[in-house]
Amino acid sequence: MEDFMKEYPFRAVLSLKPLIEHVKESLLDPVAANASQAEGLQELLDKVPELQGPIPDLSILKRHSGLVDKLMSFVYPPVFWETEAVEVVVPFTARPIFVSPLFKRLFLSKEGNLLGKLNLDEGSFHRGRVIRAYLMVLSKLYDIHQDFEYPLIRTVPDPETGLNRYFKIRTDFRFIDVRPIGEPKSLSDEERASIIEHLTEPEVLREILPPGGFEMQGFTALHAVDVTESEVLSALGRDLVDQQSIISLQGFRRLQDRLRELFRRPSLVAGLTAIQGGQVLLLNAGCRLADGCIFESSRHLPVSELEGTVWHRAIQQKEILRVPDVSKENCCGDERVSLDPEARSLLIAPLQYKGEVIGALHVGSPRPGDLGPMEALVMEQLQPLFAMGIQRALDDLENRVQRVIKQECTAIHPTVEWSFRKAALQHLTDLRAGRASKMAPIEFRDVYPLYSTSDIRGSTEERNRAIQKDLADH
Repeated sequence: MEDFMKEYPFRAVLSLKPLIEHVKESLLDPVAANASQAEGLQELLDKVPELQGPIPDLSILKRHSGLVDKLMSFVYPPVFWETEAVEVVVPFTARPIFVSPLFKRLFLSKEGNLLGKLNLDEGSFHRGRVIRAYLMVLSKLYDIHQDFEYPLIRTVPDPETGLNRYFKIRTDFRFIDVRPIGEPKSLSDEERASIIEHLTEPEVLREILPPGGFEMQGFTALHAVDVTESEVLSALGRDLVDQQSIISLQGFRRLQDRLRELFRRPSLVAGLTAIQGGQVLLLNAGCRLADGCIFESSRHLPVSELEGTVWHRAIQQKEILRVPDVSKENCCGDERVSLDPEARSLLIAPLQYKGEVIGALHVGSPRPGDLGPMEALVMEQLQPLFAMGIQRALDDLENRVQRVIKQECTAIHPTVEWSFRKAALQHLTDLRAGRASKMAPIEFRDVYPLYSTSDIRGSTEERNRAIQKDLADH
């Protein structure tokens, strides 16, 4: 069984006949969009019979390249061919017949080898090809129809930026004929039922319909569609579910790499800030990121030091702020250090949770004016994703603070909890700095406990008499 899956079991041969049949149908339909294009083509085809059947020798295509190009224009119009990443291959193989300039630039090395990697391992991809071929046999010869579509995503490095780009490979199987070798086998009711039950199990289908009894004639058309934005956004969403993606160095660098892919800028730098009380917790690749919590992994700055800066403006306005050139801004305080010392063009996106600003995401480029309105639109899609990640990190910090309070203190009243939280955070700060620390005593000086005077006069005596009477009755 394993040997069956190691190599593609069906015979595949290039043929232009399915396309030629399509051209003939266009001639019969005068209102078809490409009817005029098909006129006169039949006469040319009649003079070249070797193009009308299987073409085992691909050099035949070169001898009749002009005619073949006209035929292929029915699959991909010339304008489309020049602007899109498309390829024509021998059915169910990687043997190219026609390759558009863009496809060649993105997907083929100088030696003609395919670049990048698929989202499937080799075994799963091969198995899917065999299932697809069997479904085609069943549909064309045995009237058993079943849709089968698995999203194929190929990741390739951009030749200009070196960053990953993601392409969905759309396959067009319209120009493939299934030819039985000899008389096609008739299926009994039991065999038909078994096939329907095991459509995704080629090993079972092989016992009923051996692949050697069929031949695939025609070609497969491939169209690579850029889906980098949707793929990166999905990957960011998956990453941000894991809190370590924010507070560990490896996780944060992975987030920054994904943002570089999304904005297609290899020199882009990213940073995150969370607002906790009167402090700003700064996260970027230059911080001491550790596998702890956001409090331990971040650099702390008082909010007061950032008042009047572009960061503070973005937080106050609760809108994405675009800074074309930081050097032309009236910077003050520690702004250049808190964001990025080399950034010239900035985008700052406030992150909100339940209507309250809990932090900000900022991305920077060393080139002035590099991040414009279109990049700001992309930032809008990132805001809810990173807000979720920051809120999870702040929730974890709050849990750590509560654990410290419970360990060090007795039960506390909610009205004074703020003081205990402040002491707990200072205790965590000292521990983070490597200093021996105990939670400081909580004192409230010059405070009068007014709530104690609201007791009902004489209530204690009345309560004692009631208890005494109750005991006597029992």
